Amino acid sequence: MDKGVIYANKDNIIVSCNGNAENIVRINKIDMLGKAANKILPEIDFSDKQIKDKLVKINGKYISLSCYPILEKDGKYNGSYAIIEDFQSKEDAQNKLRLQLMNKGHVAKYTIDQILGNSSEIEEVRNLIKRMAKSKASVLITGESGTGKELVAQAIHNLSNNKDKHFVAVNCASFNPSLLESELFGYEAGAFTGASKSGKKGIFEMANNGTLFLDEIGEMPIELQAKLLRVIEEREIMRVGGSEVIKVDMRIIAATNLDLEEQIQKGLFRKDLYYRLNVLPIYVPPLRDRKEDIEVLIEYFKNSMHGNFVITKETMNALKEYNWDGNIRELINCVRYLDNLEKSKIEIDDLPHHIRRRISNEVRRDLKFDQLDEILEDEKCLVVLEILHEAFLNREKLGRKTISQKAYNKRFNLSEYDVKSVLKKLSYYELTNSSRGRGGSVISPKGIEFLEALKKLNAN
Repeated sequence: MDKGVIYANKDNIIVSCNGNAENIVRINKIDMLGKAANKILPEIDFSDKQIKDKLVKINGKYISLSCYPILEKDGKYNGSYAIIEDFQSKEDAQNKLRLQLMNKGHVAKYTIDQILGNSSEIEEVRNLIKRMAKSKASVLITGESGTGKELVAQAIHNLSNNKDKHFVAVNCASFNPSLLESELFGYEAGAFTGASKSGKKGIFEMANNGTLFLDEIGEMPIELQAKLLRVIEEREIMRVGGSEVIKVDMRIIAATNLDLEEQIQKGLFRKDLYYRLNVLPIYVPPLRDRKEDIEVLIEYFKNSMHGNFVITKETMNALKEYNWDGNIRELINCVRYLDNLEKSKIEIDDLPHHIRRRISNEVRRDLKFDQLDEILEDEKCLVVLEILHEAFLNREKLGRKTISQKAYNKRFNLSEYDVKSVLKKLSYYELTNSSRGRGGSVISPKGIEFLEALKKLNAN
């Protein structure tokens, strides 16, 4: 048997046991046989009482225990035997069975090797993943939509000690509050109209001993955030309509494309939950901040689609200069579009319309965006330029945080991530100057001329 078996007679003397029992309780057979059971193994109740699936701790190890009395035909007690099993081994076996039984894709498919790129920004992300994977602390992944936050979460799981267990992902924005609660916590039979007659196990229970990935955590209803906080702190849940407390233990990885500090200021996210989740933070940069990776990614996705086309140098350079607001997701769609053209050579005119429209004639000449179109179409750039112009008149240099606050005062939401991206674009066109470190940013003479020209244009 895989399980351990120990038999004690009616006088409470251990008379037999198997090898697995020795290994589980960490006591040699020679030291058990012929000895009083209540002296050698006081945690096990060898009596005329039946015990099923009781958790006991023997020599520092949790053991799953069941005891069965042996009764003669006249009901006379004639000893009992214990069936014991290493609790962690039992849990591991059950987790493997659940993975096969449920077959719901609760498996992390992606590894760190699939986080592609040669840029320093993405190399930093890979290094953080390696350092944080072995920890049990919560991880908060931030970054724009489409940057690959779930891929990062799966890579963390596959490098962790939980890699052979469940990776359960749930999108917090895809359920209404009442439905999300029943999905997370599960429910008992008859808990509400339409509930399954046998009840349902919740996501927290499914992720037990594994990893729970809460995507778009910033969209979680405020009333559920308090309950999530309690799960993180107490490591226990109660099903909807239930009364039994269920112990759970999982690593939580959360992701969001929102600025949670800004959400806290608006009263939409709990500060205490934020600090519980933001123990190990990872920021995934947008594609426009790591343009040297674009060609690598295009080639990878082209090969994965078995694409048989070549992108001209001029077109590739234009794609590197494109802003990629949809990040990796938009790039994949672009490659899929080019593959379906069934052309051997891809020119700028072959690019999708929405990309081609934003690449002006100047791009085709010297592979740069047309300044007027690019800046005028981006309201964020205009707001930041106005803020920097006002600061110039007041002889101030502004940091990203201050610019974000001043934009908010103008009723325009700009996170610090947005400000960083906008300043990079404005600096590219020499409309602003930025100092290293905490020196801040200022509008350039060229930027002032641009704003003045814009005012004249609007006046006309």
